[in-house]
Parts: sequence; C-alpha cells; structure tokens
Amino acid sequence: MYTGPTIFAQLMQHLPWHHFDRCVTRYNGNHKVKEFKCSAHFRVMAFAQLTYRESLRDIEACLRSVRPKLYHMGIHSTVSRNNLSNANEKRDWRIYAEFAQHLIVEARSLYAEEELSVDLDASVYALDSTTIDLCLSMFPWARFRKRKGAVKMHTLLNLRGSIPEFILISDGKMHDVNVLDYLVPVPGAYYLMDRGYLDFARLYEIDIGQAFFVTRAKDNFKFKRRYSRPVDRTTGLICDQTVILTTFYPAKAYPSDSHYGFTLFGRGGTRPSQCPKMRRISTREGRLPRRPRSECGHNENCWAYPEPWRRIKFRDPEDPSSLLVFLTNDFTLPAMTITKLYKARWMIELFFKWIKQHLRIKAFVGTTPNAVKTQIWIAISTYLLVAILKKRLRIELPLYTILQILSVSLFEKTPILQAFQAWDYETEIPESHNTLMLFD
Repeated sequence: MYTGPTIFAQLMQHLPWHHFDRCVTRYNGNHKVKEFKCSAHFRVMAFAQLTYRESLRDIEACLRSVRPKLYHMGIHSTVSRNNLSNANEKRDWRIYAEFAQHLIVEARSLYAEEELSVDLDASVYALDSTTIDLCLSMFPWARFRKRKGAVKMHTLLNLRGSIPEFILISDGKMHDVNVLDYLVPVPGAYYLMDRGYLDFARLYEIDIGQAFFVTRAKDNFKFKRRYSRPVDRTTGLICDQTVILTTFYPAKAYPSDSHYGFTLFGRGGTRPSQCPKMRRISTREGRLPRRPRSECGHNENCWAYPEPWRRIKFRDPEDPSSLLVFLTNDFTLPAMTITKLYKARWMIELFFKWIKQHLRIKAFVGTTPNAVKTQIWIAISTYLLVAILKKRLRIELPLYTILQILSVSLFEKTPILQAFQAWDYETEIPESHNTLMLFD
C-alpha cells in the first residue's frame, strides 16, 4: 500500500521553490507575516485553480473539510476567508509574476523541440490580446467603456508547445499596438500579428532588430508596386509583390535605410547614410529633417523612399469569399509558407479560449488591482506547471484531460504518474449462491 505524499504534494514538488523564495525576498512578501505565508498563499490559489473553486467561501469550505490533510499539502496554517482575502489584497502581485516568468523559461526549454505546423527551424511567436470582462460597480478602477470594466492580457505565444513567452496585464483601454514597445525582437524569429498591430514605426523596430513580422494590410494601406513575382494561382495565391509605402506618415515612420546618420525615434536603431549628397544632420529625437529636392536629387521628403515590403494576396480555395492581404519584411520564404505561418497565428486564439474555459480568470476572488493580477498570474503559473508536468513525466494525455484527472485526485495517496496511466478494468459482481436456490 502506497503511503507517500498526496498527488497535490507531488505536483508541487515540480515547482522550483528556491526561486519562489527569492521572489518573495525581493518584494518582502513575508514581511510581518506570521502564519499564512506566500508559499501557502500560492498553494491555496493553485488548489483553487485545479479544483475549479470560484469564491473565497468555496475555497474555505473545501479545505476545511480536509483539514487533517492540509499539512501534507504543504499548507501549515489555517485557511480562512480573511487570511486569503488579505493575502490577495496585500501580497505584491510581482512575486507571482516573476515566478511565472521563471516557469516560462523552464517550459520553453522543455518544448524547444516541438514541431510547428510549418516546416521552419526559426522561432515563431504569435502576438495578441484578450479582454477579461469585469463588473464596473465592483471594479471601478478597471473602467473600459461607459458601463463596462475590463483588463487586457497581452500575450506573446511561442507556437512550439503553446507556451506564453511574454505576458502583460493592462487596463482595458490600452491599445494593442502599444505592447510592441515592450517587445525585444529575437534575431531571426517570426512575429505573427493581426492588423491591429500595423504601426510602421514599431514594425520598423522589429526590422532593425533583424527579426521578421507577418501581419495583414488595412483597407487604406497605400503603396506603390516595385516588382511582382510569378505565383501559382491554383494554390489560392493572387499576387506576390515587392512594394513601397507612399503615404507621408507611414513612409516617415518606416524609412528606407535612412539618408541620415542619427538614431530613429530615440530607440537605439541607427542606419548608415545611403545618399551621398545628403549631409549628416543632427536633429531633435524623433524628428526627421526636410531637405529640398536640389540637395539630393530625390523628392521633397527623402523619407518618401521607404524600405520595401512584401505584399501577398491570397484567397482560400475552400472559402472563396475570404480575401487576405499579408505584409511581411521576409523576402526569402515561399509565399505559401507565409500564408501558412499566418494561419498558425490562430493557435493564440485557441490558447485564450482554453485558459478562459479551464482556468479561473473570469470570476475573481478579490476586487483590487493587486488581487486581480495575483489571481491571473497564479492561473498562468498553474497552466505552466501542468505543461511542465506533462513533458517531464512524458504523459501522452492532453492538458485538458490532465487537469480533469487532477481535479478529482489531488488528495489521493498514489504515485502521480499512476493517476494518468489508462488501463482497462472490469467490474466484478460477486456471485451469490442463493440465486440458484430460487429455481429449486
């Protein structure tokens, strides 16, 4: 008979608690705390995520019913609504955010060899955001619309294993494109995003970072065609073009190997002077000087010569009504590969749908900004923990099935791997000898 730790305790052993202690120390999480410390707080909130508890009363009632087992779960103090509410309100959410970032690093290394839907060796990331609705009367600080509250979770998803690479939780009013300011491009990587991120100055930062982006063009995208490549129209491709920007502001934001030897927009990206007749001019940060045509032989505004872009128009043969126009700064991949790359961006939509359905991030147990962020980051840590467990133990089951099994077996004392092993069994009904006497 197995007399070891419970499945919940075995699950918690897969967490790097020494890194968690460093995060707690960095933000003084246990300052003047005698009983319900940050480690117990994390365990209780993770338990709530795994067992689908949706309120403080649910958590308290469930844990009090198994009070003799709390010590073996690593919870060495009494769990009450007051303790848990105070912890959600006062413990710095950055403790759990930083710990989740460390789990992201661990999960990334485990899923580094996962295959993509596209035959590509480079790293591929999808960038998008999801809105988490909040009741404005209970969360007045999260005003999103006139009668609606919300927070946004901006996510950069590594498509190898669906592991979030970067997460930013902001108020609902923050526009999606602003998250590009926090992005540090990885040279050679591909960033997939919808047309809500079509900002020329910010996309230029990805370009000078030697990374690639794939996005969609807006209806008012103005361009001039330079070159057209032959395409196979039977595949759904309509055109594969090299284009340049023609409108004033996009061209200013996305210049062509600028004629000037200064830093563009104060972001650290410098380009050598390409026009021999144009002097190096020192200007205020973020402003491009206007030079007359006579000095360089070009048009009135030298920035009207932008970097070339690649424009691909595609119509899905299975859905003739869908016409998609892609923009990218990659000129080497086949056009069909670019379309398949953008199609893989749908994985981030599935990621958002999954975590909203199977993690507790739509009903919150606290109403302060700190409580909301704490719950979201612990939910993300729980997702990463299950993903790490799946890879370390080589469990073939999907994450959803693993979560379902964990939700009903956390207090069982059995080896954790055995809980996920599928086996066939037959229900044995004991034979009663008295049944035969009925026919005597």
